[in-house]
This record gives sequence, structure tokens and C-alpha cells, in this order.
Amino acid sequence: MATRVEIAEAIRLYMAEPKRRFRWMPVSCSVEAVELGSEFEGADLTEVIAPCRIVTSCGCFKAVFAISAKVGSQLTLDEVFEVTSAPKLDQMLRGLNFIGPEAKVVREGLGSGGDDFFMKPAQLDQTNSAFFVGKAGFGKFYRACSSNSREARMYRMLEGSTAVSHYWGSFSDETGSVSAVVVDRIEDASSAFDVALQMLSGQDLEAEAAVTELIHETGALLGRLHDDLEAAQNRDKATTPDDVAKWLAARLELALLAPGVRPTRDASLLQDWATELSRLVDQLWGRWSSFEIHGDFHLGQVLKSGAGMVVIDFEGEPISDAGAMDLPQRDLAGLLRSVGYVTALAAQQHTEVQSQSLVQRLRAAALEGYASSRVGERVLAEPASVALLGCFEVEKAIYEYVYEQRFRPQMMFVPESFLFRVNDRIRELAARCVLSADQSGDRSLRALISAEYAL
Repeated sequence: MATRVEIAEAIRLYMAEPKRRFRWMPVSCSVEAVELGSEFEGADLTEVIAPCRIVTSCGCFKAVFAISAKVGSQLTLDEVFEVTSAPKLDQMLRGLNFIGPEAKVVREGLGSGGDDFFMKPAQLDQTNSAFFVGKAGFGKFYRACSSNSREARMYRMLEGSTAVSHYWGSFSDETGSVSAVVVDRIEDASSAFDVALQMLSGQDLEAEAAVTELIHETGALLGRLHDDLEAAQNRDKATTPDDVAKWLAARLELALLAPGVRPTRDASLLQDWATELSRLVDQLWGRWSSFEIHGDFHLGQVLKSGAGMVVIDFEGEPISDAGAMDLPQRDLAGLLRSVGYVTALAAQQHTEVQSQSLVQRLRAAALEGYASSRVGERVLAEPASVALLGCFEVEKAIYEYVYEQRFRPQMMFVPESFLFRVNDRIRELAARCVLSADQSGDRSLRALISAEYAL
């Protein structure tokens, strides 16, 4: 019989093979240790579904292996989220507890053993592992050891909202920790980012009109999401400029200390951008109503199909945060930065695309769509609120600069070009934003600030 130590070592060696590199584990990671529960000590291993923790050089991940061996034989391992392991994935999920609006349906389906509730892996390029529940459900198994139930909680909060897919419920382990969530499966859906990029490849006025409409719809969708989130939370909390300044200072410190930031050029650029942003933040005034937001909104977090558009993925940003800053301007800043990304990539692939003039029109479409919502109208009604949006957009670009350097160096040109372009204009904007609260209703002032950030 194999010991727990022997099983763990077998998994470590298995994952160390280059051909075993899973899509949820970054290429730069090396496996340092594998941790299994005590229940595997002395197991006969006729057929065991083994959850484990994979400790790597860049974080801790959860994995699930099907392990089998005959007495005296070498262990056989199979990662249950690979295509060939559908029956074992099904077995693993059936061993978890399912809680949610569709719990009765799921339990009855699992008990019947019918094809409608047969779990099978979905081979998607993402950090977590996706799976299908028959023809109707789509699930996501959390890989990060630190994953909590924020996404499940957000879906519960948004029950009945047309801005998200219908929430089925979540699978939990024996400790009550959420291991996976399940929502409606959307057939023939693509991300709004991919749709926009494909549209822009048309390189004509008709294509530009189509992508402008798409961005307008996305802005309106974000507005509906914020309306529903605010109504569901019923929070009476105000955020002040001092709160924003402290949060941004912590975020910028994280950026400067991030792994992979080169100590000379990158650190110097980041410090310059951070200094100018801090000067702008010092000029903020007013108080803003806050509620829990999406936290990582961009065009890739929107699925578009023939049935409409929905927002997905409520886990928050993929790298460490400095704590919550639940202001809707952050999500809107994410959308505006995503517009910058899709136009920059389109211009790179098709030199006929005039990215600078196009991005201004698309930003205007996003803001117009967002303003059609209750929260959007309020956010864009006051110069102080729009100035805050500008601060978050610059901060988001700094975050992107660090993220791209660590994970996608070929994309660094997108945030870098934005930051170089905006750096010279921040000083002017800061000088113009020395305003008092009684000026906040000046529409011409709102137009001025909006124009400054139509970059």
C-alpha cells in the first residue's frame, strides 16, 4: 500500500513533466510540494478521487486527481478536469454538497444518473477549471487555495437580475468552503472583447457603427448591474477623498513592490505616474455613495449571444488588492480602459484603424450607455464624480502596466502608451479641478473634465 508521502511525491513528479503543464498553472511556476489529507494514509488505492494542494513558486492551487494502483504496481494518476476524465469529474462533484436555487433539480438529476446532469470538463483558457452540467449548466471550479465564496454571494445578491446569468447554486466541501459555482449555460456566446475585435477587423464605417452600438450596450449593461447591486445591498456608506487617497496610496505601493518590476526604468516610470496621480487626488472634493461592485469589469467579462448580454466572473482582480474600494467609478474606469485595449489591438492588427479618433467615439458611447441607468446618471452628473473616474482610470492603467509586465509582456504597450499620453495632461487637469462643492452643478465644467479624459 502506498503512503500519503508516496502519493504526494508521485503527483509532484507527474506535474513536473513539461507535458503535464496545466492551463491553470502559470508557465513560470515550479512545483515545490504536494499536500494530501490524512485520509490517504494506507489507502488501498483501488480507485481514489484525491483533492490536494499544489504548492508552487507562484502560489498555492487546488487540484483533484483520480489515483489508482494495484498492490505492488506503480500509481496511475489522472487530473479529473482533463477531457478523458469526465466520469471521474462527475464522481468528484457528486461527492460535494450542492446548495442554491436549483438544488432540488440538481440533486434529483444527480440521483437519476441521466445524461442531462453528467458533468464534463470544458476546455477553456482560464485560471479556474470550467465544466458543463449537461446541456443547461456551466460551472467553475476554483483553483486558488485562497478562493472564497464572493462569487456565490454576488450571484445570490443578484438573483432576478437581467444583467447576469441565472444562478443555480454552489458545490461545497465538508468544511463548507465553496469549491465551484454553477450558472445557466449560454450557447454560442463570445466575450464582448472578442466580438468588438472581430467587428473592427471589418475596417469600414458599418463595422465601426456596429462596435459603437456594442460598447453603448455594454455601458448600459454595467449601469443595470450597478442599479441592481445598489438596490440589493441597501448600504448607507459614504466614501470621502481621504478614503480614496489612502486606498490609492496602498495600491501604488503594491505596484512599485510587485514581483518583476524592473528596479530602474519601471520603478522610475511608476513613481512618476504615481506622483502625478497623487497630485490629482489631492484636488478631489465631495462624498460618494458606495456599494459592492464587480471589481474587475472589462469587455472580457461580458458574454454576448443571440439572447443578449450578461456579466460574468465576480471573483475580483486576479492579483493582490489593497482592500475594497466599492465605488462604481472603478468598474466604469475598467470599461474605458478595455475600450483602449480593443482599439489598440485592432490598430496593431489593421493599420487602417484610426485608434485615437475611434477610441474617443467608443468612450463616448460607453459613457452615454452607462448614463441611461440610475447610478450612471448620478455618477456622471457632477464634475467631482467624473474627476474621480479619471483618477481610477489612471490607477487602472498603472495596475495594467504591472500586470502585463508580469504575465503578458507583449501587451505592455497598451497601458504604457496611455500613461505616457495622459501624464502631461494630468498636471493641467489637476490645476483646473481646484473647485468648491458649490460649483459641482456647472455643466460646462463637467464637459471640460469629460473632454480631458477622452483619451
